[in-house]
Amino acid sequence: MKYAINNVTILDQGSDYHQQKVSLLIENGKIKQISKKELKASKSFDGDDLYLSKGWTDLRVHLKDPGFEQDEKIEYLMESASRGGFTSIVTLPNTDPVVGHKDMVKSLLNSAKPYAVNILPSAALSKNTDGEELAEMIDLHHAGAVVFTDGDKDIKNTELLAHALLYVQKFDGLIMCHAEDLEISENGQINEGEISTRLGLKGIPNIAESSRVQRNLELLEHYGGRLHFAHISTPKSLDLIREAKKKKLKVSCDIAAHHLILDDSSLMDYDSNYKTRPPLRTKKDIELFWKALKDDTIDAIVSDHKGINEEGKNLEFDLADFGIIGLETLFPMLYKKADQVIGLEKLIYKITDAPDSILKRARPAIAEGVNADLTLFSLNSEWQYNPKTGGGRPQNSPLKGHSFNSRIIATFNKGIAFVNL
Repeated sequence: MKYAINNVTILDQGSDYHQQKVSLLIENGKIKQISKKELKASKSFDGDDLYLSKGWTDLRVHLKDPGFEQDEKIEYLMESASRGGFTSIVTLPNTDPVVGHKDMVKSLLNSAKPYAVNILPSAALSKNTDGEELAEMIDLHHAGAVVFTDGDKDIKNTELLAHALLYVQKFDGLIMCHAEDLEISENGQINEGEISTRLGLKGIPNIAESSRVQRNLELLEHYGGRLHFAHISTPKSLDLIREAKKKKLKVSCDIAAHHLILDDSSLMDYDSNYKTRPPLRTKKDIELFWKALKDDTIDAIVSDHKGINEEGKNLEFDLADFGIIGLETLFPMLYKKADQVIGLEKLIYKITDAPDSILKRARPAIAEGVNADLTLFSLNSEWQYNPKTGGGRPQNSPLKGHSFNSRIIATFNKGIAFVNL
């Protein structure tokens, strides 16, 4: 099918059409024509407030299939990614079995073929993510793994991380780490502070994260390699990363969208849909996070999407699972604040070119003749978020029922168009 997108503003800093209003014709999965004139096709998208960018990339998505399909089936994960504007997602290895063998990586790549979303598999850093012995990293790399991580598990073993940093230099691999000293945060439920005291819940102090960030950066400085910190959530961690970047260490980091908008006061009603790890921090912290986005200490924004079924959330707060779904709401929840602080163009950069740069992944700029890997969105289209229900469709979002003014209209990738109806 041919698709025409008329009167759309291009947001792609590498494109000759950046910030221009044009019309595009997509045919057989490629951008066939870009014109200043209106174009015709069997399916067309028209509007005065449409924007088009490269397809968005999420560096951190929890994969629950295989092994935990009751939380989220893969087909519903891929649908949520498309509805959220993402054409590529980096999936975590904490499935059952763990993504720790080349056949698992190849299977994941094959599972994405029917969808307008690329799976970019991360693979286990340690065997079975047990933190004791390095996984077969070269085999996993050759099979298609783009990142090595133990997912939500902290790399406690200092020697293991040191060896991993040395090992990945053979093929310029990337290590992603969740920074949390579990001996400090053990049994913690929410951010340690005034709110945790008022609610009578054990807090998770900032130092549980920042102390690990400091250790890992010292290892990086000594051994070399490339290191990425996932879902950073404390000002001290960001100060450490900022200084490491000044030293020209090969370090990057991301932040989860919910940490940029929601704070720990949201937990006053003990709603477990706000329970996530790392925990929501304070309003003051959020302002510092936006400053770190603006000065590029924070390289990218992620959803940290983690599907959890009702049985895992509908419990007493201290028994409920950690995690929030966020693929469908990342852009609309951030747009208004981002437009005021960093601007729309930089927000799009943080979910397109920035993740590509971290992954050393080359994608062509928007131009005639290139494959259509695109996200079409509107800044003037009101809608209400209500995740679809059904077995294997998670509901654990604190934003259910919330109204937004910006939305994703369609994604195009691999010759497939996903129209968000």
